[in-house]
Amino acid sequence: MIPSQPPAISLQDTQTLVNALIDNGRNRGWSLSTTRWYSSILNAFARRYPELPCNPEIIEGYIGGCCTGDERRHSVFRALRSFYNFASSRFNFDNPFKSIKPPLRKPKEKRSLTADEVKQLLKYPGHSERVSTLLYLLIDTGMRVGEAIGVKGEDIGPESVKISGKTGTRIVPISPQVRGMLMKIMPPSEYGEQRIFPHTMSWASRIVKRAVVASGINGVSCHSLRHTFCTLWAGSDTALKYIVGHSSWEMIEHYKHHRDAQAAEQHKLYSPLVLKPAPGLAQVTPTAPGTMDYLLKLAEDLGAAKEKIKQLEAIIEKNGYAVLVRG
Repeated sequence: MIPSQPPAISLQDTQTLVNALIDNGRNRGWSLSTTRWYSSILNAFARRYPELPCNPEIIEGYIGGCCTGDERRHSVFRALRSFYNFASSRFNFDNPFKSIKPPLRKPKEKRSLTADEVKQLLKYPGHSERVSTLLYLLIDTGMRVGEAIGVKGEDIGPESVKISGKTGTRIVPISPQVRGMLMKIMPPSEYGEQRIFPHTMSWASRIVKRAVVASGINGVSCHSLRHTFCTLWAGSDTALKYIVGHSSWEMIEHYKHHRDAQAAEQHKLYSPLVLKPAPGLAQVTPTAPGTMDYLLKLAEDLGAAKEKIKQLEAIIEKNGYAVLVRG
């Protein structure tokens, strides 16, 4: 029978359980940023409650007391849920999170750049070579900033780049222009294991933010460049999910409403009813073979021919072939 209360040692020291989770995460391969995220939230919780609370109302009150906004409350909820899931499983006690629901979170519009803003950002003449390369890489691949600063010289292929992120390793295509920029700032070949951007994630986020502001664009965070890639992507959702490394289709759904206008423009160009010549070809007339009007006219003529055949068959059946010969 599973006891309803945690063992005495966990009641006496919440910090011990927090440390156990952090150690477990490191052993399972948590990144440094993930470790810091859990540590900052859970250490604060341990300071507030040295003895582990197992009353759902107490935990809900703590989460609700986070007055910095919906996102912060939801972050605390997720961290505590993972913590209690681990602790209850490891130390064999009832998990209070079975009866705790996540806090409400209002939908938040994700800011992304328009196509014109992307051009404005990339063409700004004040960027250094390294910063410009980083911007082009983020826009071209939709990778996370932490993934970008982890790219090494040996990860750059003829037409692709290997990315190591929180969802694993993936190989995604890059544009020839971006590859050329990366090759230009790449460390010497004997240092293939060296990172192309040997900086911290905070440096990269700060420098990208400065570059965006300097180019005259406001209200954009570093992560907005990733949203921009997803929003402006015109290919299949399957390819998008793989390229950006999303772990679920739910994340892809967030960007579909942004692509309504884009879909309308694509429909104007590529609907089967739109008669537009391919680049370099002569204008196609509405009745030319292969056009929709031609096919519709052909179907109409075929229908008329079938009707004429039925009439002739009826005449033959009634009067014989002689009628047709005399006719």
